[in-house]
Amino acid sequence: KIPKPFKANVPLKGFPNSIQSMLLPHEMFACIWESYKNVWNTAIVPSADRVRKFWRSMQLHPQLREHPMTSTPDWFSHTVPLAVHGDGVPITGIGKVWSRVMTNYSWYSLVGHGNTSSMLMWIWGFFDKLKVGDQTTGTLFEFYTVLKWSFLALAEGKWPSTNHRGEAQLGSEL
Repeated sequence: KIPKPFKANVPLKGFPNSIQSMLLPHEMFACIWESYKNVWNTAIVPSADRVRKFWRSMQLHPQLREHPMTSTPDWFSHTVPLAVHGDGVPITGIGKVWSRVMTNYSWYSLVGHGNTSSMLMWIWGFFDKLKVGDQTTGTLFEFYTVLKWSFLALAEGKWPSTNHRGEAQLGSEL
């Protein structure tokens, strides 16, 4: 029942037009809410009270002051705090000088509970050796553009009518 992976052109060394598949946060969030209530009630939002307690504990944090989400009525009980995690994992040649690392990105709820494997929702991964570009072009720039678009759609609570490039597209099908 999970959404079909989103396809995006993410340049990799030797593959400038590489089509990469990703499990987008806004699509997975909606899918978990709709089809996997047991996961929702543990890993995402165990209770509305946990969400309220989290935001109460953050009320004096400087980044929360004048944040746009705080202008929405009842934001503190309806806004699920999420985080993104990126980590390099040795895949081949573990412990050897020639080992290769794969960086995997995932997202998770800051109010959920469970073990790591039940909390982290995988998005995308790539071999570090294939990364090209810098902060304004290349592998990570393209990935972060997609990621930002997905999280903005999630924050707005509306299914996007365009893709990450602003082109009319409805996204993956459930």
